[in-house]
Amino acid sequence: MTIHISDILKGFFKEKKKEYERAENITRGIKKILGNELGEKITIDAIEGKKIFLSVNTSSASYEVFLRKKELLEEIKKLIPYIEEIKIKVG
Repeated sequence: MTIHISDILKGFFKEKKKEYERAENITRGIKKILGNELGEKITIDAIEGKKIFLSVNTSSASYEVFLRKKELLEEIKKLIPYIEEIKIKVG
């Protein structure tokens, strides 16, 4: 059976769109908990297994996120129920 390249690309872009929408929903949830100002300092690096990896651009933002980690995890679990841990890095 022959598979056309356009079918492969459609599947690839459909999956990427889902990933993008999921990241956008998580970002909105983060901003809902932390506010827009702090939320703008956070990016999602990766989701691997049951962990989500977040980067923040300042150590003070990292500390604020650390203090509210439990709230963030609860919000993220609404969108991705299998997430059990948040890892934070400055950079």
